[in-house]
Amino acid sequence: YFHPWEIDPGQPRVAAGMRSRLRHYTGLASKAPRLARLLRDFNWGRLDDVHAAALGQAAPPPGMQMAAE
Repeated sequence: YFHPWEIDPGQPRVAAGMRSRLRHYTGLASKAPRLARLLRDFNWGRLDDVHAAALGQAAPPPGMQMAAE
C-alpha cells in the first residue's frame, strides 16, 4: 500500500529529524512511475467480482483471466 503523499514530490517540507526526512522524502520521484507501471502491467477489478470469478460464480472482469486449476 502507499499513502497519497508518497506520490507527491511537491509536498511541503516539514522540519523533522533525519530519519523522518529520509523515510518521507527519499524515493518520491520514483513512486508515481512505479504506480503507473503497476496499473499498466496488471489487470484490476473489484474484489467481489474477482472473488466470484475465482469461485466460478461469474465471468471474470474484463481483461482478467483466471488461472486454470
